[in-house]
Amino acid sequence: MRVKFLGTVGYHPNEVGHTSCVMLPEEGIVLDAGSGFFRVADEIMTPKIEILLSHFHLDHTVGLSYWIDVIYGKKVDMNVYGMYGLIECVNDHLFQGDLFPLPFPGTLNQIIEGLDFNLGDVLVKTERFLHAGKGVLGYRLEKDGKSVCYVTDTMADRSEIPFIGKCDLLIHECYFQNDMAAYAKKVMHSYTGSVAQLAKDADVGQLVLF
Repeated sequence: MRVKFLGTVGYHPNEVGHTSCVMLPEEGIVLDAGSGFFRVADEIMTPKIEILLSHFHLDHTVGLSYWIDVIYGKKVDMNVYGMYGLIECVNDHLFQGDLFPLPFPGTLNQIIEGLDFNLGDVLVKTERFLHAGKGVLGYRLEKDGKSVCYVTDTMADRSEIPFIGKCDLLIHECYFQNDMAAYAKKVMHSYTGSVAQLAKDADVGQLVLF
């Protein structure tokens, strides 16, 4: 599974990057739809785009409103997956008429966390982790004996180990450095030392911080 990083910063885009968006082009899978989602347009290789949302904060969902540029002139379907409340979040808030003039054209699918499902030949596993509000969904993608885990906007906690254990690639949010560890815990985010230790304890093959 080839992974492309289209957005790797948190909270807001800046002069060097955009907010969370990671894509597996050959599989047509997109992890989160932050402001980096506009870059999906140049990476489409499949007739469907499967968008897996970790949670509904704007830095992970605002890119859905870029759908016109992403699929214009292409015969591409979009399917969005997320935790309970997805349909209301997208239709009643993000695409509410006063905020955006057109409805979202894709299908919205609410996930029951812990229930595995397939997207093509990729097995998708989910688990909910702590964060403000409803928490976040972590994703584990498995194909041909390889595994990619995506965990964002949560504290790097040992409770993640059964889910991420021995994965080939762990993509983990790490918004704060060690000198802000106390604040990271307060706002339920991760810091560098905690993620590094978690990856070591979980025996992951490769760790990517973003």
